[in-house]
Amino acid sequence: MIEFKKPTIGLFAMMISSITNAEDVYEIVSFQYKEDIPFKVQKQSIESLNVIVSGFKGFKSRNFYYSDSNGRWIDLVVWETMEDAKRASEQAMEDPEALKIFALMDEQSMVFSHYKKLGGVAED
Repeated sequence: MIEFKKPTIGLFAMMISSITNAEDVYEIVSFQYKEDIPFKVQKQSIESLNVIVSGFKGFKSRNFYYSDSNGRWIDLVVWETMEDAKRASEQAMEDPEALKIFALMDEQSMVFSHYKKLGGVAED
């Protein structure tokens, strides 16, 4: 009888997790708001994107982060496929409410990319 040790089970779980999420696409956007936009408005506007983004086909999850030290936001959206991610980007650029929010952001500070997960590590 084969006895599984904790690290072996953990490795197996990570492999299964990687297989089930192999197609996931990670949309990562780093940006700042325009200088005259108060933090309270920034936070409200980025939160209001939840309703818009979550309605697009292929949406899986969204998290956003803020750095006090440099005033930058990171927006992380997970999509089922690259096609879903690209289609959602196009739809967002046609959505009147999303465009109002995007107008508050400093376009020159924005870095927008889609990524596929290639690896990582997590604590047991």
